[in-house]
Amino acid sequence: MRRLRYNLIRASFLLIGCVFALLISAPAVLADSGYTWTDESSAGTQPWSAVAMSSSGQYLVATVAGGDIWTSNDYGTNWVDETASTSEANSTWQTITSSSTGQYLVAGDYGGYLYTSNDYGASWTQQTGTGTGGWYSIASSSTGQDLVVVELGGNILTSNDYGSSWTQTSAPVATWVGVSSSANGNYLSAETYGGSGIWISSDGGLNWSQSDAPNDLWYNVSSSSSGQYQYADGDGTDVYMSSNYGVNWTDLTSSSIQNWWTISNSASGAVIVAGVWHGDIYTSTDHGVTWVDQVSAGSHGWYASATSADGSRLAVVDGDGAIRFNGPGGDIWTAFDPSLVPVIPSAPTAPTPNTGYGEPVNYMPMTYLAIISVISVGLGLVIEYNRRKSLKFLDR
Repeated sequence: MRRLRYNLIRASFLLIGCVFALLISAPAVLADSGYTWTDESSAGTQPWSAVAMSSSGQYLVATVAGGDIWTSNDYGTNWVDETASTSEANSTWQTITSSSTGQYLVAGDYGGYLYTSNDYGASWTQQTGTGTGGWYSIASSSTGQDLVVVELGGNILTSNDYGSSWTQTSAPVATWVGVSSSANGNYLSAETYGGSGIWISSDGGLNWSQSDAPNDLWYNVSSSSSGQYQYADGDGTDVYMSSNYGVNWTDLTSSSIQNWWTISNSASGAVIVAGVWHGDIYTSTDHGVTWVDQVSAGSHGWYASATSADGSRLAVVDGDGAIRFNGPGGDIWTAFDPSLVPVIPSAPTAPTPNTGYGEPVNYMPMTYLAIISVISVGLGLVIEYNRRKSLKFLDR
């Protein structure tokens, strides 16, 4: 029994030493440092009405009410007016959507036509097949092939050929204002402004049913890539969430009734950005359980927003003057939080030697773990030495 006890103690200490030795080579996890906001003034102060981005956040596209369509291919640093010298210039742009790559885009001219682009916004094609309409919100699948658009006081239409042709769905005529789509285009949600709440479809828009969301003044709805997590907000309402594909909705901000005018989220649905008209921007990284007031972005007429797939990059537009208002206009704002960029696992490597300039950033706890490892292995050796002495004594 005595020998068994010594063997167990020895094995425990040796195992602890090995575990700590392995931890030395594991990269440290960065703490959440929050978003850093940038006023992308190069695009000018205008009544921005919509914004969309690729899943990486590199490609962005934004529309101006009574203006043009602008694009950026460097995360929002520089912008190009794509429609200044075309027939699409000075249109009443209300909505725009993007494929995950940023290549396929669809924009809606309120009271006019739908327009498509397959070259990142460099050129646009007018889709006359749908006729003119009060296009108010549009959403895309990840590929850009499957699309859904809603008309204010009209119908819901879908397309499965990148916007070249459209089909009217069975959804009723209503004051549709917001629409969202899952990555595969199957799970859709559409909002009414003070009409009949939020309607959902699980088959790409073939059939629609009314959810249990209240009949509020809804304005925006967004979806995770799977469609499981969805978020909605509106005028004088709260931010609501559904975790079962839009069937049931839960109030996330019951003590903060405001004029929420924009909402978007990451692919997983964990990261959310919501903006208040002439108020602040709020973000959450835990499906809306807790929120952070992004005071550094200031209070503006936040009108539309977009989020990268990982949630590390945001774009929010100040739409003061867009569509129904005669304000002076605002700017495009972008934000970046490097702590939300996923860390790709890699095989453990030996720690970089200290060159005199301080220890490597990714190995911050290395010194302490090394000391503990050495002590653990040393204790194991001491116990082994004492065990051998005890056995020799018993053998006498």
